[in-house]
Amino acid sequence: MLETSLLIVGAYLLGSIPSGYVIGKLAAGIDIREYGSGNVGASNVIAHVGKMTGIAQGLLFDGFLKGYAPVMLGRYVLEVDLWAQCAAGIVAIVGHNWSPFIGFTGGRGVATSMAVTLALDFWIEMFIMGVVSAAGILFIARDTGFWTFVSILAFPIIALALTTAPLPLPDSLSAASGLVDKPPEFILASACVSLILLGKRLTANWESPHNEYGFARVMVYRLLWDRDVPRKVEWTERRPD
Repeated sequence: MLETSLLIVGAYLLGSIPSGYVIGKLAAGIDIREYGSGNVGASNVIAHVGKMTGIAQGLLFDGFLKGYAPVMLGRYVLEVDLWAQCAAGIVAIVGHNWSPFIGFTGGRGVATSMAVTLALDFWIEMFIMGVVSAAGILFIARDTGFWTFVSILAFPIIALALTTAPLPLPDSLSAASGLVDKPPEFILASACVSLILLGKRLTANWESPHNEYGFARVMVYRLLWDRDVPRKVEWTERRPD
């Protein structure tokens, strides 16, 4: 019980470290929340601080350190049960999205969620979503926000389908491997991750909806494209007045 409590509290506090906010201050002397989308995630840092800086943040801090490491620590070091491993990943995403250190604002949680899902062995699901999203961006609509939305919705559905469908897979991908036949704890975790990401899109960073378009339309824009306005450039290139 003590190990589980320490893991979950530690994962939440680690996830809550506003890495993008700190990097923006140190590397560019700006409050990243006043630029572009207003989130403190890697994509906004790439746009307004620097490409390599943002990539490093997304992979190392928001991804590996916040999302992947807590689950692995719980599994292999503390040896907690599956529920605790899932809870550690979920609270890390919550902490990243709504950090108490910066007024419960934060990032969108995409990098952290991807790391958590990989730590929970959703490799095949991630591959499927990656291929579909890449094809959609290349051949249908070049809007990553929309295809991220599609992936968020599809993730728990694909996870459940792969678990329940009688697929003719080789032994290396059988139930024993855990890559396809997921335990119920992991399936529930996949649904929780999707709900958290959708909730973050709708609440953004508590900004009031854009007056020009009205509340209902802005909610649709946020849900589908992760912004308050129709055109992406109007959103991602915002700067303080």
